[in-house]
Amino acid sequence: MATVKTGTDGAESGPEIAEAAPEPTGPERPRPEPTGAGPEGTAGSSVAGVGGTIDLSGMRDVRMAVTLSKVVSDAESGSEFERPAAGKRFYAVRFTMRNIGAVAYDDSPSNGAQIVDGADESYEATVVAGLAAGSTMDSATIAPGDTRKGYVVFEIPAEARIVRVRFALDSGLADDTGQWRVPQA
Repeated sequence: MATVKTGTDGAESGPEIAEAAPEPTGPERPRPEPTGAGPEGTAGSSVAGVGGTIDLSGMRDVRMAVTLSKVVSDAESGSEFERPAAGKRFYAVRFTMRNIGAVAYDDSPSNGAQIVDGADESYEATVVAGLAAGSTMDSATIAPGDTRKGYVVFEIPAEARIVRVRFALDSGLADDTGQWRVPQA
């Protein structure tokens, strides 16, 4: 079962970016809060805000502490040649993933991530060559005790208002699902 460590909800700083304060580590890290079922009523779903950390379990005893640390609602590609299609925009979320288990994580975080808009439409990640806001995390190998940070990018309709980010290990196939509420400007 996923557990949640609450962080700061990270109010939007302007219309484009929501960023959380750094997540505490070690003994000062907040205790997990019981969350019950997620918005879709799934038993293995935990909910937090931007900056919140959710401990997720996957197959093969993989355990990760996943933090949604930043949201960029109108992200720019790092390449002048890579642009969203007409009527669309890039939306990026920055995850901080720490391996809290005894087995290495070797997966593609972009495969396990989804975003959901106010009309309950969900969007899968897209691959971009680079991102102006920072490095992407399309694939990662994370040894026990190690941490990786990076963005997962989505191409969405320009008018879509994202309200939730979902993430599950094992390319989205694990039973535990983390969900983060996205603050609205």
